[in-house]
Amino acid sequence: MNVGMAHCESNPNSSWLSDRGGWAAYTAGVMVLHLVLRLVLCTPCQFVWTATNVLHNMLMYVIMHMIKGAPWLNTDQGESRRLTYWEQIDSGAQFTDTKKFLTIFPIGLFLITNHATNYSLVHFLINLVSLIFVLVPKMPQFHKTTMRAAAIASQQLKFESMKRRISSRPPLASIGEIIKDRWEVLEAIGNGGFGQVYRANDTKRKMAVAIKMESKESRKSCLKMEVVVIQAFEVSKHCPRFYGCGEWKNSFYMVMQLLGQSIGQKRRQMPEKRFSLSTSLRATAQMIIAIQELHDCGFIHRDIKLSNMALAQTPGNRNTVILLDFGLARKYIDEEGHLRPKREAIGFRGTVRYASLTAHQLQDLSRLDDFWSLFYVCTEMIIGNLPWGKVRDRAEVRRLKEQNFPELMCSQLPTEFRMFVSHLRKLKFEDRPDYELLLSTIHNAMSRLNIAVNDPYDWECLPNVF
Repeated sequence: MNVGMAHCESNPNSSWLSDRGGWAAYTAGVMVLHLVLRLVLCTPCQFVWTATNVLHNMLMYVIMHMIKGAPWLNTDQGESRRLTYWEQIDSGAQFTDTKKFLTIFPIGLFLITNHATNYSLVHFLINLVSLIFVLVPKMPQFHKTTMRAAAIASQQLKFESMKRRISSRPPLASIGEIIKDRWEVLEAIGNGGFGQVYRANDTKRKMAVAIKMESKESRKSCLKMEVVVIQAFEVSKHCPRFYGCGEWKNSFYMVMQLLGQSIGQKRRQMPEKRFSLSTSLRATAQMIIAIQELHDCGFIHRDIKLSNMALAQTPGNRNTVILLDFGLARKYIDEEGHLRPKREAIGFRGTVRYASLTAHQLQDLSRLDDFWSLFYVCTEMIIGNLPWGKVRDRAEVRRLKEQNFPELMCSQLPTEFRMFVSHLRKLKFEDRPDYELLLSTIHNAMSRLNIAVNDPYDWECLPNVF
């Protein structure tokens, strides 16, 4: 089962600077400061201007570059409590309008002050030092490491908090309990954000099965969607067998084929955390077919990753890739078979590591996005990692994906993947992927590398761990 990650959105500590009137209020505040100094200091105008400039820059330095979080607030500020005010503005993005304003403003004040002091050398040097003192800390090089460390630490805290919440949930079934006079619960084998998974014995068919359970109190039922998808997708050999569903006490349940470790778990057991080209390409070919057959049933998966794929255990069907976890799936066609219209700003869907850039942009997903996720999956199988593999912060992962564009990543993959990526680049939301072309790129790579379909898979050499 997958564990969803929480994500910070806006920052109330510094959002006022970007609100309408924020810049005007800031400018008005400096003007008030100047008027107060003129009333308090009985000195010539040029000294008042220098005092205004120096005092403004000192206050800006202290507020923007020394204070972390918002000490006057008692609310949970997340990662913001580790960041200075400057680092909090616009979620840490550089060169935004607000940050440009706060950079240009002291320069403008410096020029006005020089003019008001008749370009006196003494005043010029004092104001120049003051300007440098407040501009240098704004350089991006001083903030990237701090912001990245704070974001990672904050996401780690949230992840640990979520794990504690999940582990503390009461079990939805008891060991030895018999559900609907048929399925005897043997042990818990999974516990995630969407529910709990148990290994059970089907007393009628005399075989082991898996039971997924979800509390009726869940805000959104993913299990109901999973049942709908599996019943439609069951015609494919890449779908887990479905044995039944219903309600039990305060839960919904679904009984399905019991599978072994996910392909993701098997990859992590490999000595270099990666598969050979032979295993990777043959598995990818199966994944393309599995995704196509799911699409042909009218659904997109929206969470393609190795931990959502396992292998069939039956003797005549071993090494067949099985696609799992359809809780985030969506029907992309209506009852008449027409494409459903694209929605705007739907929020993030999927798993951060494998999500397409469209998902990071919070836009509606299509068949295309399943294949961008598959591209990242293929890269991880072949290379053993992704450039953002250890990063949890969603914004940072998006930045790394934009830097490590697919064409660059293809330099470490068989040359045929360039055609794979080139085809995906041409597709739009409403377009049907050319499944045959995508599959042929993998088959061409296998042919060029003399990979036989019946070669042993890497995981066949691993210990048989259930």
